[in-house]
Amino acid sequence: DQSLLDIYSIQLTLFDVVLSVALRSIDPFVVAFRALVNRNVRCFYL
Repeated sequence: DQSLLDIYSIQLTLFDVVLSVALRSIDPFVVAFRALVNRNVRCFYL
């Protein structure tokens, strides 16, 4: 039972690491997209 819990926690940690790396790799795209949206929204309101 304890070993199963260990495997689960290890998988969770690996998933966390992979997720953070993936987020870091797409971060510039997110920033650019956000800047684009902000500019469009600002133009729309002004």
